[in-house]
Amino acid sequence: MFERLIASETPEDERVALLRRTQRFRLTSSLLHDWAETLRREMLPFEGAEGDRVLDLCGSGGAPQPSFNVSTLSALVVASEGVPVIKHGNRSSRGWTGSTDLLEAWGLPVARSRAFGQQTYRRFGIAFLH
Repeated sequence: MFERLIASETPEDERVALLRRTQRFRLTSSLLHDWAETLRREMLPFEGAEGDRVLDLCGSGGAPQPSFNVSTLSALVVASEGVPVIKHGNRSSRGWTGSTDLLEAWGLPVARSRAFGQQTYRRFGIAFLH
């Protein structure tokens, strides 16, 4: 079931139904382990950061109230101090802007290019992954 939930071809309404069904599951360490293993199998490596100690900053992922995009701006501040950062983000689901919305408004092609993230990581020590 979890494979179907994360498959890119799964329609939104089916994902909602799958998520609703998971509310009936008893959350166990075994279930969390299985879900984590499924995600690990689907991961794409980020080439260029091998061996680096990298900070992964993520945001609220849809805070119930519109809020300031703290995680994205925090990622920029931390990277400006020399800490390598890989920031995961997306479009806003409930707030004013998600990371992708904000960075695209600044003219950065984050949602279109993984190569762009690798270039910015090599040059500036920060990558944004959509």
